[in-house]
Amino acid sequence: MEKAVVGIDMGGTNLRAGIFADGRLLHTVTRPSTLTDAERQRPADAMRAVIADLTDATGIERIEGIGIAATGPVHRNTGIIDNPHTLPHWSGMAWSHDLAAQLGVPVVLENDAMGALLGEIAHGAGRGGDMVAMVTLGTGIGVAVHSRTSGPLRGADGCHPEGGHIPVVDRGPTCYCGLQGCWEAQCSGTAIGGLWTDDDGTIDWSGYAAVLARGLWSVIRSFGLDRVIIGGGVAQNFDDFIGEVNRVLAGPDPMGTPGGTTIVRAELDEPGMYGAAALLS
Repeated sequence: MEKAVVGIDMGGTNLRAGIFADGRLLHTVTRPSTLTDAERQRPADAMRAVIADLTDATGIERIEGIGIAATGPVHRNTGIIDNPHTLPHWSGMAWSHDLAAQLGVPVVLENDAMGALLGEIAHGAGRGGDMVAMVTLGTGIGVAVHSRTSGPLRGADGCHPEGGHIPVVDRGPTCYCGLQGCWEAQCSGTAIGGLWTDDDGTIDWSGYAAVLARGLWSVIRSFGLDRVIIGGGVAQNFDDFIGEVNRVLAGPDPMGTPGGTTIVRAELDEPGMYGAAALLS
């Protein structure tokens, strides 16, 4: 009998869930990340309904576990998402423990940036890398780092580092975290519409790339990366900005240029979902 697991990618806008059997994706569903007033009181029940949609569609009677990759600060050890800004309806409660108890299967929680990176390492653009980062440019900016020798980089108590709040400028709008100049407030998909798009709808990809490169430089320098994977919705426009990013990174640098680092586009359509499922392996 095939062993089935569920992988769920929880973004700030949508929740994407897939059911996998022996590594093969069988079926997916998409739901808004927001919950109704009734669902907010019992988020585990709302998630269980999503899983029921998957099992009903495939005829699978039992799953072996659930992997969840969620945006923002995620505390793996406590099972709590601490992200009232972009996942307010799922934040601050140990509903993943309730879900595990209801279904009688393990539920593993991970940050969505790390989930996407694990998916790309297993099935996509991260294969064969030694020190690899994933930068997800979506509603916000997620950053994850993985070492071939030591595995995922995590913070104290299993929390995930917040690379999207690296300061890249000394001006601009105040980020929701309360600081100015955050990478996320400058270069996320959300920021493009407000900062880099003219009245006629033209996007200044050159200006955007110059600021994006500042954050990439910090990540590359901090971890000695040989590869950076760009994912998220903005990656659909990878060809519009990567040339300028590479030009900026190759410019004069007293510390030497990060010429050994390759910046590539994510290969998977659903890396977070694949990575979430891989958490059960």
